[in-house]
Amino acid sequence: MTLPRALVAASIALASLNAPKVQAAQLQTDVDINLPSIIVLYCFDFIDVNVDATNFLTAVGANGTTGNDALFTNNPAAVSATGTPDLLTANPVTLNVESAGIGTTADLRLNGACAFRAIGSDVDVSIATDETTLETASGNSSIEVTGAEVGDAGSAPAGATAFAGSYTVPAADLGFGNVRFIDVQLALDFADALESGDYSSATDGTFTVTAVAN
Repeated sequence: MTLPRALVAASIALASLNAPKVQAAQLQTDVDINLPSIIVLYCFDFIDVNVDATNFLTAVGANGTTGNDALFTNNPAAVSATGTPDLLTANPVTLNVESAGIGTTADLRLNGACAFRAIGSDVDVSIATDETTLETASGNSSIEVTGAEVGDAGSAPAGATAFAGSYTVPAADLGFGNVRFIDVQLALDFADALESGDYSSATDGTFTVTAVAN
């Protein structure tokens, strides 16, 4: 039997009135995250340093600026020759080599050699040398690493204004989104450098940088 449309509509309306109302509920959830003290340290695996003659001579204190011949230009000497059969000899024995302005030592600064980010506490940064001698392949010529220091470069390499064996960065200056760069300075002695070419460590590391939560 087909019900009249009006009766069907009335039945639907009555059913709607008798249906239960939709209920709603709401609760908040609080999430706590407990982070550990974290330090992430970055360092180059190896650094190749190429030095040209002019910059090397400048670093070790040479007076000249354009090569070997310039070293003694500020130290003229007037000497007298002595004669023997078939030979004239002039010996400028008064020359003081050190007065020519050249030595055997210089510092090598490696800006931004390392960096770190940390949270949780102050961080102590220090350096130690692993290998104090850099040698050529022949083993007959060497450069001595006589010291190593680190400097706090801040947010960009080359920012260090002081160097020491260690330094401390306060926790307030750190943060996981704040990368802190480390400049490294090595003291080198070239007195036993007899050959040109590459000088390298016999081991895998020349220096080690350490960052420790304080």
